[in-house]
Amino acid sequence: MASERTTEPARAFEILESSVLSACVRIHDRRSGYAQAGTGETWGSGFFVAPGWVLTCAHVIGEGERAVGGSARGGEGVAGVGSEVGISFTDDNGAAGVTTGLVEWLLPAEPAERRGAWQAPDLALVRVRDAVSHACLWLSDRPRPRFQEVAYFGCTDEFGEQEITGRRTTLLGDAARGAFVRLGAADEIEPGMSGGPVVDLRRGEVVGVVKARRNAAGGGLAVTVTQLRAAPCYQEVVRAHDRYHLDRHLDTQNRASWADHQQACLPPGRHGLAPGDRAALLGMLAELPPPDGADVAKQLVDRSRGEEFGSGLCPAPLAWRDGFGMLYDPPGGDETATMLRYVSAVAALDHVRPPAPDLEERLWDKVLDLAGRHSRTLKSDVAGRYAELQQRRAESRPALMNGSPHGAPADRPEPAGTAAADVEASAPTVLVEAWQDIWTGSYSWQISVLRAGGRAEPRHDGSAATEQELWDAMRDPLLQTFRSVDAGGDRRVRLEVAVPPELFVLPVDAWELSEGIPVGVQRQVVFRYPSSLPVAHRALQRSTARWNRLREGPLEGRPADCAGGRPRTVDHDWLDRLAEHTVPVHCRSADAQPTLGTLHAVRETGYPVAVCRRPDAAPAAGGCADFHRGAQRELERASGAAQLPARLQELRGRVFSKEPDAYWSLGVGLVFDDPGHPLPVGAPLNGDL
Repeated sequence: MASERTTEPARAFEILESSVLSACVRIHDRRSGYAQAGTGETWGSGFFVAPGWVLTCAHVIGEGERAVGGSARGGEGVAGVGSEVGISFTDDNGAAGVTTGLVEWLLPAEPAERRGAWQAPDLALVRVRDAVSHACLWLSDRPRPRFQEVAYFGCTDEFGEQEITGRRTTLLGDAARGAFVRLGAADEIEPGMSGGPVVDLRRGEVVGVVKARRNAAGGGLAVTVTQLRAAPCYQEVVRAHDRYHLDRHLDTQNRASWADHQQACLPPGRHGLAPGDRAALLGMLAELPPPDGADVAKQLVDRSRGEEFGSGLCPAPLAWRDGFGMLYDPPGGDETATMLRYVSAVAALDHVRPPAPDLEERLWDKVLDLAGRHSRTLKSDVAGRYAELQQRRAESRPALMNGSPHGAPADRPEPAGTAAADVEASAPTVLVEAWQDIWTGSYSWQISVLRAGGRAEPRHDGSAATEQELWDAMRDPLLQTFRSVDAGGDRRVRLEVAVPPELFVLPVDAWELSEGIPVGVQRQVVFRYPSSLPVAHRALQRSTARWNRLREGPLEGRPADCAGGRPRTVDHDWLDRLAEHTVPVHCRSADAQPTLGTLHAVRETGYPVAVCRRPDAAPAAGGCADFHRGAQRELERASGAAQLPARLQELRGRVFSKEPDAYWSLGVGLVFDDPGHPLPVGAPLNGDL
């Protein structure tokens, strides 16, 4: 801990250093890494700005590829989109790892002819190919950095070993019309530090990316983070950035969020919005549709400030966070009121795609709460804006189309008419039934072909002592059964796994049948409740009614075992009151409470479709919020319940192909009890005691 005599920048450096280092990476040839200490020549540094996204300098990629003899894509020439690089990083548990990254954007692709300098913006974004857990740094939302004390970080081999270190200096001014800032000569910028972050020590935010050192005069240059707006994927990256930091701030695990670090760095005295409140507002704004153009955010900024924001060096605001960053130091000095007026103005817009009702409710609740704590006048202003929005929607309600809740045409779900989208109720499926003995932990299993009307044709059965032995014993019998039923080509029958809810953790979709491809990639895989589990007649009636409604769509996911990242237990009455098009979504392990009890309650209240998850299969970063967002998005896109098994198979294929946008779905499972395709009613398997 810093002593009372320690200066504020030094204290901030102590607070931030370990967290910054954990998010920094070493960039190198994809064929080298940390096989041995010091192995692999360092091209430069970088840092995680959002889950799976690394920011670095374009020249780090370009010069590094030149050094190894051409493009990392295998040919000669300059670097470009599609190049692969190696990334050495530290995961959320503090363990060192090496992965591969794909260059998604860099500008410029090569240095200018004159003097061989890399012109602005000299930035690159690299997408990590693997699902890894890691920390992310907070990017400043301000249009320009303050010229004050900063710290810069990057990879060095000062003592004969490659390591990432940090040093302190001061920002001295800008260059290239604000694209670059000058770093003071308080310490040396060593080779390998290019691409590392420059952190404002007062506010705890990244304001630049280390670019170059000045050999003669000392010091160097850094690229301002606003230059990242030149990237076509800018919106995607900063929205993921803001969602990540909100998720981390709300996460109930015992670890500090970046907002906590920023709060600790603040000097004594009055300040504007607390870092946690700012993270909450920006995280929820990131869930809204982005501005239609830079002029939209700029107009709201000018209205909120009460004057036109003028800065010839400020890039146009492309995201809502960019406009938010233009509200610091407003006329009159009331920063909090200015920001809350801006956020409420954004929330009150008639967005092309209406936000989810629960998101909108949380956003307005947050703004009204902060406004009420600030002043009665501000709360009245914000409440008036909210009332105007509700009145506008009420007046437009008679003209609603397609059930859109906000007067705009609703987004139509994707059609379900493809051959892969639906498995007809009359089509056969392969049924695996398994049970675990509560005393010995051993398994009993049976494989059947399930035909229309619940008629089952048993093919194989057996027992196994462990989960691995269970799969080893079933692999060949399953292959034989599939070959006897598959229609040929891509027309593969669905695999249905009927097990008690505590066995929904079985990684059936990840088991490999042949050719090293998981079975969940090759065909649809769903869970079902076993027919031997007792269920009331009313639940069966509700299940049929809900199924008919779910087939029609649209679908709505509701977190069942989780509330704001915290585990919760739900009762039958709560489940019974939900709309019939609801799909309960579970993010926690099915073999432990409260999820196990909730899954039983879901069946007992007549839900034929539910989502479950193996949390250990997914990276830990960000908790479960990203999973819930992804699940809700997929449910909204489906035209009805019958399309869900095919959509899940597609997601698993994307994960297998290492598509980062699908990593939220790692470990996801689908409970799919189609009443039109009933299970056979018979004696329970061995071990049902």
